[in-house]
Amino acid sequence: MKKNDSGLVAVLVFALAKGAKLLKSFKALTALKFLKTFGSMLASIFAYSFGMGWEFATGFVLLMFIHELGHVAANKRLGIKSSWPMFIPFLGAIIFVPPFKNRKEEAISGYGGPLAGTVASVVLYGAWAVTPGHPAILLALSYVSAFLNLFNLIPIRPLDGGRVAQILGGWTGYVGFALLAGYVIYERDLELIFLVMLVLINTTVFPVLGFAACVVGSLFLIAHLFATSPGAVRITFDLAFLLLFNSLLYGKMKACLEKKQRGFTEKEMPPEPMHLRVAWAMLYLGLAGILCWLMSVQSPILHQYALR
Repeated sequence: MKKNDSGLVAVLVFALAKGAKLLKSFKALTALKFLKTFGSMLASIFAYSFGMGWEFATGFVLLMFIHELGHVAANKRLGIKSSWPMFIPFLGAIIFVPPFKNRKEEAISGYGGPLAGTVASVVLYGAWAVTPGHPAILLALSYVSAFLNLFNLIPIRPLDGGRVAQILGGWTGYVGFALLAGYVIYERDLELIFLVMLVLINTTVFPVLGFAACVVGSLFLIAHLFATSPGAVRITFDLAFLLLFNSLLYGKMKACLEKKQRGFTEKEMPPEPMHLRVAWAMLYLGLAGILCWLMSVQSPILHQYALR
């Protein structure tokens, strides 16, 4: 190596070292959060595009982003710092927040997502109505958004409906589980097993049993995957997804066990006054009613599009 070359290398090393410090001083962590959010958004768009097409997949992921921003805005209003949204293909998106101080805080946080999603559904429906030619994709996105937000209002954790309805009392969880079980039986969709797994693991009562059920369910899905033989690419993708999914569930199980060891229960949060519970019941039912109305109006129009 020539002397000039060695000097250049020394300058580059020095620049890189200073650059690393500069990057840190300019909030490199924020940039990492940005990349995590939008990188996972792009990964989700790519994954959904195989079955939906890239245009619908992009709109679908953006609607999930709006839903999560609703949670972030609600948390900010409460003075609670939440993480940036992270998207997980075929599971949706999540944000992380510190423990809530009371039931009202959790209800406000949980309500923010479906509220933002409902507003987005109504706006899309209005855009479809006023746009010349009435693009079917706008109506379809509005309908899917309304359905997902209504489904998310089922009063059982980890769905937002469970976080909102807990302010009414623990009995709402039994209602939510009955609704979820009825829907899974009605649809007979294997992919809904993932949601049942999340419900099982999201409890501090039997976290180990819930995780065991999740592992058994994953093995069943793997057996079904190989039996149907969808192709090497699909098998590889699904196996990687199941590995990631169970890794996340394992972390959730550990968190539940830690809560159990601390003696954490929902009863630690005192019940809210009756007038507040009645007000939240009206807010909950009102939002669900708007979504039901929206879907009932859109469903026959979408059926006409399908017949064309």
